[in-house]
Amino acid sequence: MIDPEIVAIFLEEATDILHSWEKECLTLEKNMDHPDFNGLFRCAHNIKGSAKSVGLESLGQFVHEVEDVINLLRNNEIKLIPKILEFLLDAQALLSKWVEELNKDVNYVPNTKSYSMKALAIKDFAKKKTSSDEPALMTPKDFGTIAVEVGIEQHQVEKAIKLQNRKIGEIMVDEGIISEKEKVEILEKQKIMQKKAGVQKTDESIRISALKIDRLIQLIGELSIQQSIITHAKKTKTLDSHACGNAISLASKINSEIQTNALSLRMLPIEGLFQRLERIIRDLARSLKKQVEVEIEGSNVELDKTIIEKVTDPLIHIVRNAIDHGIESAPERIKQHKNPVAIVKIAAIQDATGVVLIIEDDGKGLDRDKIKQKAVEEGLIKADTHLTEKELNLLILEPGFSTADKITDLSGRGVGMDVVKRTLDSVGGSIDIFTEKHIGTTFSISLPTSLSIIDALVVMVKGQRYIIPLLELSEVLDLNSYNLERTSTGETMFNLRGKVVPVQKLSEYFPHPGITGVLDGHDDLSEKNKDNFVRPALIIEMNQSKVAFEIDKIVSQQQVVVKPLNDKLSTLPGYCGGSIMADGEAGMIVTLRYLAQKYFEKYSNN
Repeated sequence: MIDPEIVAIFLEEATDILHSWEKECLTLEKNMDHPDFNGLFRCAHNIKGSAKSVGLESLGQFVHEVEDVINLLRNNEIKLIPKILEFLLDAQALLSKWVEELNKDVNYVPNTKSYSMKALAIKDFAKKKTSSDEPALMTPKDFGTIAVEVGIEQHQVEKAIKLQNRKIGEIMVDEGIISEKEKVEILEKQKIMQKKAGVQKTDESIRISALKIDRLIQLIGELSIQQSIITHAKKTKTLDSHACGNAISLASKINSEIQTNALSLRMLPIEGLFQRLERIIRDLARSLKKQVEVEIEGSNVELDKTIIEKVTDPLIHIVRNAIDHGIESAPERIKQHKNPVAIVKIAAIQDATGVVLIIEDDGKGLDRDKIKQKAVEEGLIKADTHLTEKELNLLILEPGFSTADKITDLSGRGVGMDVVKRTLDSVGGSIDIFTEKHIGTTFSISLPTSLSIIDALVVMVKGQRYIIPLLELSEVLDLNSYNLERTSTGETMFNLRGKVVPVQKLSEYFPHPGITGVLDGHDDLSEKNKDNFVRPALIIEMNQSKVAFEIDKIVSQQQVVVKPLNDKLSTLPGYCGGSIMADGEAGMIVTLRYLAQKYFEKYSNN
């Protein structure tokens, strides 16, 4: 009888071990001439033993077969070649999927026959090798020999190879098992089921260093001591105001450190995400017959677990596009006097405001002429619209935008880059794109380190208070009617250090009918009203353009704990969360970057 609770512990450990397995394989690929198999062997051995101990015999037996192959390599009985490395990586991918499915169903067992046959072929070859001291060097055809020898017809092997990369639905239609219409209906049902499963199942577990837990317990103990001192002094009246102030100040410092430590519990190194991106780049480059080397920097930088989870898919989309569109084939690169092996650099840099992720390739770069032509065709801009290089680059983030000449399984449908931008906006991030023709492209993604607690301004608009994340603001300044001008199109502008900046009233984005405003709008800029008001404005800068959002007043600056919105509120545009303010009242957190983006989109279309 399998105990689900014990299996859950095993699955958590197995996930970490499989990450190490993948890392060991990728390291081996870079050191084929001087490989070290000990780390990989430990990974397989640990999973095998743990799986059998919790009753997962099938999984344990499969890993045992793979472990035998690793042992042959470790004992120098066979030589590591790309095909064997591919087998080890494929086994890791199968095990990762296996572990993922076991989280949903403890009785899940995949079909491992093809992997077992490959393992058997490798072991059989090792037995038949000559008695020389040199390790046996397998050739790709050796992988198929054993299948025929054990009684499988050659034509069956060939058919299986042709079918292995095809979708099961396509095979069933071709074989007449189901109709095309039935396939479509089944796929639609699967989508609905997957959405429901996605809502019900979320990974809430996280591994935390024992040192962090110990420090948190220690701080809570210190805070408890200070509280006891203050309480005792209050009862006995033995503490003067100065000493009481010191005790409260110390308690406040301890509380602040507890807050910092508590937030750090959700922080994870970005190494796991980078490793996944490296694997995707490697596999995709091989399938497209391109030569790519990955360089990784800053994998020890930490981010909030939720942010890592949310940006994973956008980053995968960016690297897939880079390999599919950006990187040239080896012959093309040679013609351009470039190294036939392309370089993709993935880096994380910690700065004062958060973390910057860099994805950089030395491919062909973006074709700005083609981007502009496509944007005109799609009606995104007019033919005579003047855009800076940076603005042109960012057009690829528009919904449905694609310059691909043909649609492939990987890209070309114009779906994805706009989702990248929306996802980054949802976590308070931003993206910049830098490119040079025939030199390469760089994606620079700025992210906050945490979504739990933020520094913010509480502002008043039409009698309603809103919370504005400080990280989004370029600057805050006062507007008055003397420096505001009305354009012929009716827009309000002001001069900011020689640059004309448009002014938007935040109340127009979040109207509250029936509430009397603290101050009326600046609809009339005539001489008689010129000295009527001075109001604060929040400046947002995006893609080297600025816009000012006029508010009624700034209430306070404070740290707020971000609370997720319920299902109804989460659909409202411009809001990214809620919080309880210092006076105990609830407030909505507004993302001005979203509003600025909407303004610039409207402006560029006019």
